[in-house]
Amino acid sequence: MPQPAAGYSGLSSILLSTDRSPDYAGLSGKTHDTHTIQNTHIHFFIMDSIHISDARRMLARKERVKISFVTKKGHLETFDDAAPIGVNFYAGTRNFKLPNGEIRCVRDSLIVALNDKEVFL
Repeated sequence: MPQPAAGYSGLSSILLSTDRSPDYAGLSGKTHDTHTIQNTHIHFFIMDSIHISDARRMLARKERVKISFVTKKGHLETFDDAAPIGVNFYAGTRNFKLPNGEIRCVRDSLIVALNDKEVFL
C-alpha cells in the first residue's frame, strides 16, 4: 500500500488510484477512479467531457458537429452534422445550419453535448 505524503498522517487509510485498463468489468476503455476508504470500494466512471471554452474553440473552426442542447421548452434536441455559421458574443448565442437547411440559434450555456462529449461550465 502506498505511504501517505508528509503532513497527511490522518489520511493513511485513503488510497486514490486511477486504472485505465481496457478490460475492467467489460467496459472496454472507460476510465474509472477507485477510491478505497477503510476497505470500502467506490467506483466513479468518468464520461468524456469538455469545458465550455474548449467547446467554443471547437465551434470556431466551423466544422460540422453533433450537438445536443436544451430548447426554450426544456426539451433536449440532438442534431448530427450541424454546421456552426455565426456567433453573437454579447448575447452568448450561436447559429447552426442543420442538414435540413433550417438555421437554429442556440445559447452557449444550453449546449449539453458536443460530438458525444458532455459540455460543462
